[in-house]
Amino acid sequence: MFRYAEKQTYDAWEYSGAKVVQLASRREPGQAVAPQDERRRYLSANDVGLFPEDDAEGPLLRAERQRSRDLQRTFSQYIPPQVVEQLMANPGANDLCAETRDLTILFADIRGFTSMSEALKDDPRRLGQLINTVLGALADIVGAHGGTIDKYVGDCVMAFWGAPQADTNHARHAVAAAEAMLAAIDGLNASLDLSLPDGRTLPPIQIGVGVNSGECLVGAIGCARRFNYSALGDAVNIASRLVDLTKTYDVHLLIGEATVQRLAPSPRWREVDRVAVRGRIERQSLFTLSPVAATAANDDLAWPQGQAHPSVH
Repeated sequence: MFRYAEKQTYDAWEYSGAKVVQLASRREPGQAVAPQDERRRYLSANDVGLFPEDDAEGPLLRAERQRSRDLQRTFSQYIPPQVVEQLMANPGANDLCAETRDLTILFADIRGFTSMSEALKDDPRRLGQLINTVLGALADIVGAHGGTIDKYVGDCVMAFWGAPQADTNHARHAVAAAEAMLAAIDGLNASLDLSLPDGRTLPPIQIGVGVNSGECLVGAIGCARRFNYSALGDAVNIASRLVDLTKTYDVHLLIGEATVQRLAPSPRWREVDRVAVRGRIERQSLFTLSPVAATAANDDLAWPQGQAHPSVH
């Protein structure tokens, strides 16, 4: 006779070839259940994965914990890991209800995607693998800098900082991630097979990045049938416009005035122009990173090496 961790008493026997465990909660510990069929036989704890009450952890509990970890890992491929953690910790809570927060938004877009798609029109699987490799590398950088992936839209990834975990330095961390993305592209190109069947070679992968900050609505957006953990607002729209404008100004990174205002004063930023982005009347300054200060800027903005970001688990 054995007890589970909750001090519930179990009997186990074999019935018609199947192992059965019966909870005998109304009997005194040690009192046996009288077999009503000669095919029943008592099994040992090892047979059914139970364990003595003085055992701190048994195979059933270990299996359940492993299952929980596997589920969390699987869901984290579709939902931001930070959100999965909150849901598993508090399944019935309303922690993910939409709320207004100050965030920094980042859009990263693969340039030349249309030409790439045309060149690989006869091999869509390879196109998908190529895009997934690039977006996967960018997503890893977002995670390493404490950001949350919002969504993938074709060849573009959207991420934000400041939710679900609060981050008072969200502008700094988002810009650091943008710089890390640009720095990683050369190495990524070296690892990719860009050759085509006809002997031609795809041009090296290039990206454009737009970053902007401001108040956003963030949380579970959608309907009762399906929610997405997402951010909405004017700051998001501007960040999306900025990534498009990187081609116009022939730069790889454009940062909105609102983000620069949240960073410490520094000569590292170069003002590119002062414009009213599409869909807005108000003009604002657009900045990019000065090439001269690129190395120092990256060192200054990056999360200290060897230290885990507080929102990365």
